[in-house]
Amino acid sequence: MMHNHPDIETALQPITEQEFSRFQKLIYGVAGIHLAPHKKALLEARLSKHIRELGLDSFDAYYKHVVAAGQDDELVRLLDRVSTNETHFFREPRQFEFLESRVFEEWRETAAAGIKPKRIRLWSAGCSSGEEPYSIAMLLLDHFPQHNGWELEIFATDLSTRILDKAQAAIWPVVKAKEIPEKYLQRFMLRGTGSQDGKMKAGAEIRSLIQFERLNLNDERYPIAHPCHRAVDRPSSALGLLVRRSRGKSERHYRPCAPCHADSLSIERG
Repeated sequence: MMHNHPDIETALQPITEQEFSRFQKLIYGVAGIHLAPHKKALLEARLSKHIRELGLDSFDAYYKHVVAAGQDDELVRLLDRVSTNETHFFREPRQFEFLESRVFEEWRETAAAGIKPKRIRLWSAGCSSGEEPYSIAMLLLDHFPQHNGWELEIFATDLSTRILDKAQAAIWPVVKAKEIPEKYLQRFMLRGTGSQDGKMKAGAEIRSLIQFERLNLNDERYPIAHPCHRAVDRPSSALGLLVRRSRGKSERHYRPCAPCHADSLSIERG
C-alpha cells in the first residue's frame, strides 16, 4: 500500500523467485530485455531504494504499482533502472572501416553524378549515452563537409530517459578521449577546466547534428517522422545495421561486418 510519508529506511524482504519471474516476463514483454536468472540480485539492488521511496513494502506491491492503469511513467522508470548502457566511441572499428572504404565513396560518386542529393539522414537506435551518434557525427563531418553543400542529420533514440539525458548533455570522463582518433579529438571535443577538470564535452559542431528522443525498439511500429518521414516497421532482426533508403524507390542494404550488440543504424540518402 502507498504511504504519504515513506520511511526509506524500511527493510524490504528479498525478492522471491516468483516476484523475479513476474518482472522478467514484464520487462521482456515490454522492452525485449531478457533478465537471466543470475540477474535477480542485480534487479533487487537497482529497485530496492526506489521501492522504499515510493512507500511500498514489497517487490510484489511494486509490481502491482507498475502494471496498474495509468502508470506508464513508472514503467519507464523501471526500464531506466534495468537498462544496461555500456558503450564506447567508435565501438566496432570494422563497421566504421566498412563505411569509409565501401559506402562513403559510392555516396560521393552518386552525388557528383546528380543521381542523389547531398543529403544524409541517419538513425542511431539504442544510442545509449551518445558515443555512437557522436562518433558517426565526427565521421560524417570529416567525409561530407557541410561547406561543400552536404546536409547531415542524425536521429538518436534509446529506451532509457535517464541515459538520453546523459547523451544530450554530451559530457564524459576525459579518460574516454583515448577511444577517439586524435584528429577527431582535436577538432570536435572540448576539454574541461576548473570545476570541469577531468571531463570532456562534444563541441557545438557535432551536437548540432543530433536529435535525441525516447523510443522502444520492441514496439511493433515506430511512430516517428524522422529520418524516413513515415512510421517505421520494427526490423525482423536486431542485427540489422545499415539501411540506405530512397523514398518510393528500391532499398539497398548493407550488412554489418561485426556484431552490433544492441546498437542499430539506419541511413537514408535522398
